[in-house]
Amino acid sequence: MPKDVRTIVVTLSALALGLFAVTGASAANGAGAGGDSVAAVAFVHQMASGQFSQAEAGFTSQMKSAVGADGLQQLWSKLQQMYGAFKSTGAVQSAVVQGYSIVTVRANFTSQAIGLAVAFDSAHRIAGLHLVPPP
Repeated sequence: MPKDVRTIVVTLSALALGLFAVTGASAANGAGAGGDSVAAVAFVHQMASGQFSQAEAGFTSQMKSAVGADGLQQLWSKLQQMYGAFKSTGAVQSAVVQGYSIVTVRANFTSQAIGLAVAFDSAHRIAGLHLVPPP
C-alpha cells in the first residue's frame, strides 16, 4: 500500500481500531440498525460520485477533524489508483460492537473488491472507517 494511503488508513483505523480489536468480533448479517446499512452504502456511493462534502456531513466532529472531505477525496483517489475504477457496491454485513454499529460494505473496483467498514455511533453519525476484507 502506498505511503500516503497508508497514512490516511492509519488515521481512519486509529479511530475505529478499538471497535474491532477489543472483541475480535466479526460482522454477521442482520445485526445493527438497518438505517446504518443504508447510510453506509449511501456513504460509499457519495465518495464514488465525488460528493466528499456530503459524505463528510455524516461524520462525528472527531472524524471531521481527523479526516474531513479532503482526506476522503485523497483516500478515494488512492483506492482507485490501487484497485481501478469503482464499479459497484455488493454484500453488506452488520454487527454491533461496544455500542457501535459496524457496517461493512463490499466495494467492487475493476481489479479487486475491498471491504469498507463504517462505524456508526449511537446517534448514527460516522465515527470510524476501516479497510477490511470484503464481505
